Amino acid sequence: MISFRIEWQENPNAAQSELDATQALFEMRNGAAYITGVLDHHSCAARTGIYRPMSSVAEFIARNGWFLLNESPNPQRLGTQAYLRRHNWQCIADGFAMPNIEMENIGGQVRVKWSKSTLYPKLQFLEEGCDYFQRETVEQTLWDEILSPTLDRLSSQRSLFADNIAAIEVNSRLDAEEKEYARLAAIAGMDGLSIDDGNAQTLQMLFDLFQNVDELEQVLATGTPESLAEVPHFVDQRVSQILLSSPNLPDDPWIGGRKAPPWKVGYAKAQKLRSSLDLTNNAVDLEKVSSALGLNPPEASESALEGIGERLGWDAFAISNHGKIGIDVLKGAPRSIRFACCRALFEILKGVSQARTVGSAETWTEKANRAFAAEFLAPSRAISERIAGNRLSASRVADLAEEFDVSELVIKHQIKNHNLVDNETYARVIE
Repeated sequence: MISFRIEWQENPNAAQSELDATQALFEMRNGAAYITGVLDHHSCAARTGIYRPMSSVAEFIARNGWFLLNESPNPQRLGTQAYLRRHNWQCIADGFAMPNIEMENIGGQVRVKWSKSTLYPKLQFLEEGCDYFQRETVEQTLWDEILSPTLDRLSSQRSLFADNIAAIEVNSRLDAEEKEYARLAAIAGMDGLSIDDGNAQTLQMLFDLFQNVDELEQVLATGTPESLAEVPHFVDQRVSQILLSSPNLPDDPWIGGRKAPPWKVGYAKAQKLRSSLDLTNNAVDLEKVSSALGLNPPEASESALEGIGERLGWDAFAISNHGKIGIDVLKGAPRSIRFACCRALFEILKGVSQARTVGSAETWTEKANRAFAAEFLAPSRAISERIAGNRLSASRVADLAEEFDVSELVIKHQIKNHNLVDNETYARVIE
């Protein structure tokens, strides 16, 4: 488990600035690994922590905590300076050393990733790694082991550091409704504590359009704050244009909750649907599947749809209107259409109130529907039978992709994720 330790350092200038008042030896650990472990070139000694002021760390966490715990990366945001400033701890701009730490929500958990930084000529950070933690646990640990101790340290001279204290305490003063607003805004990459009029208007339109919170969160995790402004008009327009039908879905009630790993849920749902449709271990005929489920078959999208799909990071979405369901695919390539359609089918099985999106974000739902589509189109059992007896090769992967009408990447992921061959064989043949 990730943990933090602060050892306060006495400073004769403590009353002069919040930096001097909160000077400390700061340690960050994951189990036995010290993320803050460094080799000090000046003293030629290794130590488990770094000396730095904690007020700027606490203010960074207070300001960006909603993003650290709730925002998931997607291709439209990832790599931008704005995203980096929200998630990378080296963006604490106080001139003091900090490991290269990234914290973000992946599949409903908080992923902490750290690497050896080369920014500091006098210090060499020694550890690199990655781990996943429960969101609630990380939130409580940040408060108990960084925010609260730093507040206590500053509060001894509250009159001098009132502004710093207010910046760190900002989230504790929010009521339940304000916290929910800040959480949803963070999923969208927006600062709910200091939101501009344009983003506030976009959020309100999305809140009005998507009454189901689960569906709302899926949409907010896509695109950028700028492209999200296009969603209400686009969805309203497409509802009146795509073909809707009355679905005939199998009697398989959806069990809510996200405690199970998303890929396990996706695989299980795909295997159960294949069984209920009496599908063999051969390639899926999506037209027949669509007909059996009372859905219209997927079609190639118009180029204009692909354009907005790229801006939002959407591959497809399922729409519900007066009990009827339709799938809108925003991809043009045949195999991409098949995969996106099956991801949307997973969302339909969950139940659609207004619209469920299928995109590129690293959320729990997106991971689950990708796993579902892969297993439904190219079942792991069938692949295992076809590569038994050391029959795996690069050409065999290409043949399997052709047989199941999916990309080679889907076949590779199925082999790796289902452990159909040992790691050595996979690395030798695939990688």
